[in-house]
Amino acid sequence: MELDLMFLKKTPPHSLEAEKTVLGGILVNNENLNTVLSIISPEDFYKDSNRKIIERIVVLVDKSLPVDLLSLSEELQRSGSLDEVGGASYLSSLLDGVPKSPNVEYYSKIIKEKSLLRKLILSSAKIISSSYEQKEDADELLNDAQAAILDVAEQRVKPGFVSVGQLTAPTLEMIAQLAERREAVTGVPSGFRDLDNLTSGFHKSEFVVVAARPSMGKTAFAINIAEHVALNEGLPVAVFSMEM
Repeated sequence: MELDLMFLKKTPPHSLEAEKTVLGGILVNNENLNTVLSIISPEDFYKDSNRKIIERIVVLVDKSLPVDLLSLSEELQRSGSLDEVGGASYLSSLLDGVPKSPNVEYYSKIIKEKSLLRKLILSSAKIISSSYEQKEDADELLNDAQAAILDVAEQRVKPGFVSVGQLTAPTLEMIAQLAERREAVTGVPSGFRDLDNLTSGFHKSEFVVVAARPSMGKTAFAINIAEHVALNEGLPVAVFSMEM
C-alpha cells in the first residue's frame, strides 16, 4: 500500500473571511467579544496578523478600555505590531462589509472548525512520522496516537448556555414522572435503604466519590451497588478496576 503524503504540502484549512468578520463584529459591538471567546481563543486564528489583533483586543478589554479603530491602532502601535498586521488600513478593512449585527457565534464556530482540522492534520503528520521512525514499539505508538487525537477532540465546541424555553418541557415532564412515582428516591437506588433516604439515589451527571481508609470495604460497597443496579434495577453498569 502506497501512501501519498503530498497533502501535507497543501494550504491548511482556514477561513480568512470568517476571521475578518469576527474581528469586525467585535469592533462594531464590543459585547460580541464574550461570545467569541466562549468559542475560540486567539491561537485558533490562522492568519498571524488576525491573531495579534484579537490578542490586543483582549488586552484593551482587560484594561476596561473601549475597543474601536483608534484605541486598537494605538494599542498595536504601543506593542510594536501595527505595521506587522498591515497598518491602520488593514484595521479599517475589517469593517468593510460587516453588517451592523454580525452573527459572530456562527463565524467563530467556522474558525474553530478550521483550527481543529489544522490540529488534526498536524497530529496525524506526527503520527505518520513517528510510525516511519519506529523509535517506539507499536503499542506505545498507538497509545501516543490515541492521546493526540483525543486531545484534539476535547477542544471541540461544547454546548454552552441554553434558553429557559429549551429546558421547560423536559423539566416539566421529569417533574410529572417523579410525582407519579410517589417515592422518596428520585434517582437510581443504590440498594442501601438508609443511604438512598439521605441521597434520593444517584442522579444524572453526578460524580460520586467513596472515600475511606484502606481495607474498610470501599470496593465491596461499590460492587454491591453495581450488582444491585444491574440485577434489580435492570440498568447497564460498567466497572473499571484500577487496583494493582
